[in-house]
Amino acid sequence: MIVKSTFELPFKIPIENHEQFAGSYGFADFSVEFDHIEREIDVIGSITKVKRTILHISYSPKTKLQYVEDIETVARIFIYDSLFYINKIIRAVKRRFSIMYIHEITVYDLPTTIYVEVDGTKAAYITNIEFLVDNDRAFTSEVKREVLNTITTEEIYPQYFFS
Repeated sequence: MIVKSTFELPFKIPIENHEQFAGSYGFADFSVEFDHIEREIDVIGSITKVKRTILHISYSPKTKLQYVEDIETVARIFIYDSLFYINKIIRAVKRRFSIMYIHEITVYDLPTTIYVEVDGTKAAYITNIEFLVDNDRAFTSEVKREVLNTITTEEIYPQYFFS
């Protein structure tokens, strides 16, 4: 099974254009190519150019995932396994060159939708489900009291609450 995807990060990772990294782990093989683009964004009424990284990822699982037929499950595991590998590269760059301004990537750094190809079959994977949820809701004053009571209770009895 080969899983592929290309997506843009909201910042630039300082690795040259078209540079490729490959890694092999007990659960999967990875290949990542880095490209960069320049985007224009509006910052308080002024157009500013920012550089961003585009990742081209190829992933081949070595575990039971290769037998999973549900493309959404494969896409989800691909995304999180890819973050594992990309973050290894980022940590190595940070340590080797003392570049502390870049951070590791989380799912919230990814585009809302990532298009994934699994053995030629394409699917869309939603990374940030919050964008799909109806957020036009407004809570009443009664709900506000309940929220404040919950905060007070959590402060008094933190052992009963899990983050």
